[in-house]
Amino acid sequence: MANDGRIEPVAYGTYRVTTGVETAHAATKAAWLSLYPKKTAFERLSSQPYDAIASGRTASCLQGFGDFYESPYCFVVAEGKRSTRKELELLHEPVDEQDIDLTYGIPSTTPERTLADLLRLEEEPSLIDDYLEQAASSGHIFDEKRLAVLLGPLCRSYGYENGTAFAENLLGKSAIPAALNSSIDQFVRVLESSSVLQDAVRLSHMVNKSVPAGYEKAVASAAKAVKSSGVHPDVLSSVNALSELMNTVSSFINQNALQNTVASIIAGINAAENAAPVQKNPSDKQPGGTEG
Repeated sequence: MANDGRIEPVAYGTYRVTTGVETAHAATKAAWLSLYPKKTAFERLSSQPYDAIASGRTASCLQGFGDFYESPYCFVVAEGKRSTRKELELLHEPVDEQDIDLTYGIPSTTPERTLADLLRLEEEPSLIDDYLEQAASSGHIFDEKRLAVLLGPLCRSYGYENGTAFAENLLGKSAIPAALNSSIDQFVRVLESSSVLQDAVRLSHMVNKSVPAGYEKAVASAAKAVKSSGVHPDVLSSVNALSELMNTVSSFINQNALQNTVASIIAGINAAENAAPVQKNPSDKQPGGTEG
């Protein structure tokens, strides 16, 4: 079939039908298939543990986070597996079952394990920061405890006493600010598009009033108050999401940081309020007029 053009080679021992539609990450899947060309994908995916798991830069591309090149294709394989092919980079670090996802039909490491492998491979620090930011902005919530375990063996070489301190620094520097900004942007967009600006303004006053008394509970208190007032579902959804996020990251941010965050929310609310036309009651007394 290769001779008559119906199929064409993609990687070692791997072919594709020339008339077929190319799927996402076809080159990566071809590289994965080429590691054990005598077995079908079904056979390999049905067998545990997986014989090859995408990791590092290749896993980050499958996840859609970061700006790494997919190749040389990086896979974690069994200890005895070797290859002289330049387009492959094979790792032999064991991968726990809890650190594996199935992405585009390819076993790949979770974002937490991917991050650890990127650091282990000493990838460009700015690209690692981008990976963290994009993952957090896309809604992934990093498992800090698991990340601390994975970073434990690497902490000394990066100047940290333990994996916990290493994980806290990485998340506090890149992931948490990105997640906060993403949530605030979503929150303000919902408010600006909502017809219940008065509810939004009331929320801003409650948040502003709550900050001095207990900044770490300000957003949660406001969310609870707004929920009881029968606010529009879209606004309530964003408030609840922001409240949960604040609870998650409260141990990483100080009072000034949260006050700045709340100030950003209030600024967005006030901007939306000022842009809305003011509806006056016809019965209101006008300046310089007389009552009829």
